[in-house]
Amino acid sequence: QGTSFRGDVDPRVLNTGTPGNISANILPRFPLMTTFPNYPYVNRIGGDGQTQLDAFFYNAGYELSPETQLYSFGSAGYKAGRAYENYRLPSVVVSSTGVPLFPAGFSPMENIRETDYSTTLGAKGTVSDTTWNLASTYGRNYDRIYVLGSANSSLYADTGSTPTNFHDGDFTSTEWTNNLDLSHSFNVGMAEPLTVAGGAEYRIDSYELKAGDPASYYKTGAQSFFGYAPSNAGYHQRSNYAFYGDVSATPVAKLKLEAAIRYENYTDFGAATVYKGTVRYDFTDVIAVRATADTGFRAPTMAEQFYSGINVGPTSISGVFAPNSAGAKFLGISGLKPEKSVDFSAGIVTHFLPRLTMTLDGYALKITDRIVQSGNFYGYNTTPRNDISPSVLTALTASGVTIDPNIFKVSSASVSIVSFVNGADTQTYGADFVATYPMDYGAWGHVDYSLSANYNDTKITKIAKPPSNVSPNAVILDQVAVSTIEDSTPKFRATFGAFWTLGKFSANLRESFYGSAYIYGQNAQTGVYTQLKNNQAGITDLELTYEVIQSVKFSLGANNLLNTYPTKTPAAYRQAQFNTNSSSYASSVYPNFSAFGFNGGFYYGRVTYSF
Repeated sequence: QGTSFRGDVDPRVLNTGTPGNISANILPRFPLMTTFPNYPYVNRIGGDGQTQLDAFFYNAGYELSPETQLYSFGSAGYKAGRAYENYRLPSVVVSSTGVPLFPAGFSPMENIRETDYSTTLGAKGTVSDTTWNLASTYGRNYDRIYVLGSANSSLYADTGSTPTNFHDGDFTSTEWTNNLDLSHSFNVGMAEPLTVAGGAEYRIDSYELKAGDPASYYKTGAQSFFGYAPSNAGYHQRSNYAFYGDVSATPVAKLKLEAAIRYENYTDFGAATVYKGTVRYDFTDVIAVRATADTGFRAPTMAEQFYSGINVGPTSISGVFAPNSAGAKFLGISGLKPEKSVDFSAGIVTHFLPRLTMTLDGYALKITDRIVQSGNFYGYNTTPRNDISPSVLTALTASGVTIDPNIFKVSSASVSIVSFVNGADTQTYGADFVATYPMDYGAWGHVDYSLSANYNDTKITKIAKPPSNVSPNAVILDQVAVSTIEDSTPKFRATFGAFWTLGKFSANLRESFYGSAYIYGQNAQTGVYTQLKNNQAGITDLELTYEVIQSVKFSLGANNLLNTYPTKTPAAYRQAQFNTNSSSYASSVYPNFSAFGFNGGFYYGRVTYSF
């Protein structure tokens, strides 16, 4: 997949005529900026990055006897991706005498090279009407992070030399899971046999972050992505074991009951027990009702606990402190707790017509101590704010980050950090509707119709207090973060599908409707929160397939056939970015939270050979 661009000009390289415009001074000093590729559309971050994926999958089995089978399945893949970061002005990287390393400026690219594999080995069978399944799964993901076409401005100013490509560091995650599952049915005089199932699990997780090249984190670090320093690096491991059981019964005809329990114990979070109960009653062949109640427990992922990294931009420093890092503790953040949840659902299943199946389910979900990324804790911001925390600057410096003093001289700049925190309790209500109807049209073929709809509404019921060593006016979740959780996805979605087959020809039509959604953003000049809305939209997908010869099919298709784009960002909001020479102006044409993306139509051809 190649790069895409749906952005706009970069006001920093234009003499815009607005008050305080920096380019009026920059252009005469660095006239070669006008020769930079795609000028004045030099900031290419408003689009997708470039990726290449190679993947291999296998699935195998061997029958030892009629009662026992061995099996194995797995995958291996390699992915290389790169994406543009903010364009840098020529003045960003200069020698001690003021000579620019890049007279026309430069656009760094972040590059990831990922190797991933997973394999499962198992055996299953039956002994005296007891089914058993013993399996072991091991997976490993290894990511190498690079910055290409960049520079370390501090290193260049101090020594007169800098690499232009940097190895920023590596991530490695592994998971080894072992399961034993047993199931047996007993005839105890009920309408159907009583089924009892149970099992055990043992898992070991690891997470490692390796430091990058010294040049990637020297002082201000590599432009666009600060390398991971030894203070960020570390190897972490945890294990957990679990026991679980399930009972399914039909005490009388038409009534089905099921109960489940799971006990889990983590080496770093202790133990938890969760429960689930389900009931279904079929009044007739036409209508049935069902309901479920359960509790949940989610331990923080190891990346949520231990990831840390800093991004250095031309006018900003931002990044993530690990919740248990020294920097986070200095601010008053003290690690993570597990999430807990309670969920209820109830629904109805109907067959009012011979081929028509409809289901309608409503649900309610409450999550406590929800793990979220906090809102920004600002150490500095040119936009007027009452929540500036100088402790953030101290924490960054103590974590090995050198803050470029030029950031405090430009017209639009900020220094901030975030962290994963147990930041909120949330309540979600929703409903799911699904209908299917197959129809035979004789000589005109067969059509499978489907209609699905979902309504989902999430509200934050509680927000945690700010850490102790930041401004008391700071918030764990600011208005932008709250709107991201509550309103950034459509509350209503619906999809109509029709799959038509006629001999060797088939057509698959899908019409999706997305309700409106929005988040808040801060006006670059006034600091006032502005609603950035994406209006409701319909998206058409279509695929036509023809079997030219046996086992060979040709397909032509389109995702977003009519080339629909999201609602553009409000002009006044973008004008404020333009007036302050913000690099964000180039990437804010369309909202980045659109449920159907901002690239427009995708059209493809495919050849399938089956053997």
